[in-house]
Amino acid sequence: MNPATAAPGTAGSANPRSEESTMAHPFDDPEAAYRVLVNGRQQHSLWPDGIAVPAGWTPVFGPDTRDACTGYVEAAWTDMRPAPIRTVR
Repeated sequence: MNPATAAPGTAGSANPRSEESTMAHPFDDPEAAYRVLVNGRQQHSLWPDGIAVPAGWTPVFGPDTRDACTGYVEAAWTDMRPAPIRTVR
């Protein structure tokens, strides 16, 4: 194929989309450090360390390994219902 007639971004290089699909997402990296966040409804979230904590969430554990943070969530968040629902009788 003549590079002059090739589609933009394809001449002599790998497909940029295939390179993007192999990049790790920061929420899926098992080797990264994580924090556990809690919101006002006592819901927990695993959050990559180094990424800004979103408004309404507070760090309660970490930074630590993904496994340690997951263990913390499993031990601390035993009732998945939001706090306001748990208190209704």
